[in-house]
Amino acid sequence: MSNLSKGFKYLLGGSALQSFFRIGITAILARILTPEDFGLLATAMIVTGFADLFVQFGFGQGLVQKKEIDQSDIGTAYTSSLILGVIFCILVLVLSHPLALYFKQPDLERILWLLSIIFPIKSFSQVQFSLLQKNKKFKVLAGRDAFSFVLGYGLISLVLAYFGYGVYSLVWGIIAQSIIYSILLSIGQNQYPLKFTFSKEKFNSLFNFGKNLTYAKIANYFALKGDYFVVSRIMGAENLGYYSRAYGLMNFPHSIIGNVLNTLLFVEFSDSQDNKEKLTSMVRDYLALLFFITGPVSLFAFILAPEIISILLGDQWTNTIIPFRILALVIVFKIGYKITGTLIKGIAKLERYAKIQVIYCFSVLLGAYFGSYYGLAGVALGTNIALIIMFSLLLQMVIENTNYKWIDFFKLVFNSTIYTFIVGIIPVIIYFTFSFIPLNEFSRLILISIIGGISFFGVTLNKRLAELLKFRLLYNTLKSIMSNLKLKNKNVR
Repeated sequence: MSNLSKGFKYLLGGSALQSFFRIGITAILARILTPEDFGLLATAMIVTGFADLFVQFGFGQGLVQKKEIDQSDIGTAYTSSLILGVIFCILVLVLSHPLALYFKQPDLERILWLLSIIFPIKSFSQVQFSLLQKNKKFKVLAGRDAFSFVLGYGLISLVLAYFGYGVYSLVWGIIAQSIIYSILLSIGQNQYPLKFTFSKEKFNSLFNFGKNLTYAKIANYFALKGDYFVVSRIMGAENLGYYSRAYGLMNFPHSIIGNVLNTLLFVEFSDSQDNKEKLTSMVRDYLALLFFITGPVSLFAFILAPEIISILLGDQWTNTIIPFRILALVIVFKIGYKITGTLIKGIAKLERYAKIQVIYCFSVLLGAYFGSYYGLAGVALGTNIALIIMFSLLLQMVIENTNYKWIDFFKLVFNSTIYTFIVGIIPVIIYFTFSFIPLNEFSRLILISIIGGISFFGVTLNKRLAELLKFRLLYNTLKSIMSNLKLKNKNVR
């Protein structure tokens, strides 16, 4: 089995485990805390997330992108990241009061004071993560994130929320998760010792890559948080709480698949940056994989939105249903731009990539602003349009740098739409049939999930259909997983 296949399975398993726990923890917290609590945290994360871009600055990914590194590269990356971590910790402390005034949320000041602690911590973890990523230690990476989330954010947040700490239960959960994650990564990284050195030559090399990458990340960050910014500033913390939960639920498939592909493929694209045929093959295979996986997911999320919101979040979150439905329609593009964007970063075409991110940023801000006149549904629709525009621009860059063609993409869209229809037709019919029968939300969700799962496996494991619609990678991956499970069961017996 190839390292790529092994890495995909390890990372996918770890990511799926974390997402499973995230759903459960979010469901419990949503019943203890208020939409305003989640909205306050989401506002704080706009600020800390932006500062985090500079703390990371691409030094870690610069190590991955370089073909050869030595201890001097690593020591310089550690030193530079730590300095930036301390600087932005102080900046957030200084700016916390005016930022709280700007967002008209007094509690934001104290929240930012507490969250500023994470920047020096993250300065270590981002370099450690990149070294493990470069050395393709995907098995080591797989469980670290999930474990730190459950033990840090999950346990701490649940206990503190139970005892009435409100939004601060979420804040301390994030701090605990950052500390645990950094410790776990340092345990996994034993090839290179932790040393703080500095080389001007090495710094310039890493800085030049990190500079362009950070420009792109800044624009991408404002794009990803632009809708949050608009909702928080214009519509208030409570509405941001509803919207952020809708966006968070839509983002679950991306958390499972998108981040895995980003971690895995950045290394592969960097290693293959001079091999156009290999790049083309990987783009074709992994775009197909995600389109065929996320098509049915998007359909079921749209149809089952009332049941999902009611069961996971509770009755107080009904205002989340409509924006969630609208956002669910573009799950495939949300994950798809991870592949296209990762390829562009892997082959270091960062200047134009940054320009596309700027276009995306302004598209989100404009779409969310004008959409806000029509409520949260309008914001979601504006964000969707911006996402499709950005994906199209990135795909054009991929086409220019590989042998992939627009006709290949349109064939993929056509085939994946047929596949989604075949997988979803029976579950959807049964769903609407049972809507006339008095069943509670939980029973209806479980019933449709089981029928949907049977339909997915039945269609996906059809070899002739896989050849016809060209979802061979999904077919082969599923067959491989099932073969491994059978082999393990035999060994257990």
